[in-house]
Amino acid sequence: MTTSRETEPRALAEAATLIGLTMVSAVILLPGRLPGWADAYGTALVYLALVEYMAIAAGLMWWGTETLRRADRATRRSDR
Repeated sequence: MTTSRETEPRALAEAATLIGLTMVSAVILLPGRLPGWADAYGTALVYLALVEYMAIAAGLMWWGTETLRRADRATRRSDR
């Protein structure tokens, strides 16, 4: 039996994985804008912001996939 407490992290994990993947996709699809932003706002600021942005995206994807993996393992163990 699944309680709402068990489904809540799963829903958040699915959303986090999707958001992280979308964030990474945005960077991959729009690389041409970075030099313009670097000229306008400063190279160091733009590329440090990019590193932070990618770290957040990677963290979301990692947390989401790990949470989903743990939930699936727990479900398999309880089904036995």
